[in-house]
Formats: sequence, structure tokens, C-alpha cells
Amino acid sequence: MVRLLEQRLGFALFRRHANALALTAQGVALLSGLTDSFDSVARLADQVAAMRARPVLTIGVGPATATDAGITLANGAGPKEPAPRVKVADPSTD
Repeated sequence: MVRLLEQRLGFALFRRHANALALTAQGVALLSGLTDSFDSVARLADQVAAMRARPVLTIGVGPATATDAGITLANGAGPKEPAPRVKVADPSTD
């Protein structure tokens, strides 16, 4: 992949030695710009992922069980999924 990139750019990014690689001056210049660019892309991806709407689960329970139900549901969220937003509604007032 690196050699293909070098061909596309028209210059070497590395000086290749028997047991080592060293960045060329062009490689160093490209690295600093790419690092900033990849950091920006990662931040943007995080922002977009945070925009994903979490599901809302509405539960109709009495006030006495509302707290216990909300804690149980929030604790049941998996490590890959954010805790669901829980809306507890008192059926006597809705």
C-alpha cells in the first residue's frame, strides 16, 4: 500500500534499509499534515456518532416503582450500547 501511495505521489516516503525504514523529508512533511487530518476526521466521526438518536423507552408505572424500574433498565444496557433514555410516565396523569 505504501509503495502504491509513493507511486501516486511521485516521491518516496521512506528510505528503505536492510533492517529499518526512515522517513524522507517529504514523508516527514506529509506525516505532520496527515496526523492533524486524521485527528480531525476522528473528532468529526465522534461528533456524528454522538448525534445518533438513542431509543426512548416509555414505561407506565406508579411513582413507587418508577425509580427502581429506571435503574434496572439503565444497568441492563450493554457495553457497546449507551444506556437507553427512560421516560417514566404515571398512567394516572397521562
